[in-house]
Amino acid sequence: MWQQNQATSTQEETQLQESESTDEDLNTQAGEVNKSGWDTDDRWNQTSTANTSLLTQNNQPPISWYDYTALAPVSVILQQELNTAQQQIQVGQQAFANLQAQTQAQVPPAAITRKVEPFADPGTYKGERAKFREWWVKMKMWVQAYTTALPANMDKCLTVWSQMEGPIAGRYSHSWITKCQEAGQWPSWDDLKDEVDAFFSPQSEREWAWAQMQRMTQGAQSIETFLNNFTAMKQAGKVSDDYAFSVLVKAVKPEIIREVFIQGINEGDFDSLRNQCRLVGQAMERVAMIRSQGHS
Repeated sequence: MWQQNQATSTQEETQLQESESTDEDLNTQAGEVNKSGWDTDDRWNQTSTANTSLLTQNNQPPISWYDYTALAPVSVILQQELNTAQQQIQVGQQAFANLQAQTQAQVPPAAITRKVEPFADPGTYKGERAKFREWWVKMKMWVQAYTTALPANMDKCLTVWSQMEGPIAGRYSHSWITKCQEAGQWPSWDDLKDEVDAFFSPQSEREWAWAQMQRMTQGAQSIETFLNNFTAMKQAGKVSDDYAFSVLVKAVKPEIIREVFIQGINEGDFDSLRNQCRLVGQAMERVAMIRSQGHS
């Protein structure tokens, strides 16, 4: 019986020692926790003091260090803001795409730009009578095809007249351009078509060429250029040799005609007069060129 009591007493002493050891361990852990806690409090207090000063300067209430426990780290906040910005950009892009699709859907089919092959440029009319009608039809179609690029009457007139060359067509276009520039008025497209059709009819062309030939003078032109233009007007106007002879005598420079008549010429012989004027005129031009080179 005594042995049992002694064993029980020994067991109780062992349990008491283990309990005291456990209490000491708990106290040690609690001290470490408290020490760590106070260190953390010091850091939070320092941060809180700095932020309180900054926020007070901005007229905002200071933030207690207790509130920082509810705030996420800075990197997390920045990532959240970046995600929000990306979502807003995606929403804006989608809205723009929807608006663009709606705008394209509202455009009528007639307004959609389509590829159009350019109409071939008819080129220049050089006075060849047999080719005038073909050229004129193509020119009218070309102007109508590009009417948006030629909105004014002046644009259409200059487009047509600038493509006319030669003794008759060139003179005709030049006279019209000068007339319109001086008056400040240009024919409409319909009036221009009627004018060209009327002038280049066989009868009108002859009458115009006859009138032009009567007003021609050599002036500063070379003898070769002048004789070529004069002959073209004679042929277009179907002028007789006798009449053309008398007109040419008055149109060529007096010194050339004087030398031709000194050498002798048959009255009314237009071809002979033209050839003699060419020879004498070219000789005088060569002499004038040599004298000018000698003075230089």
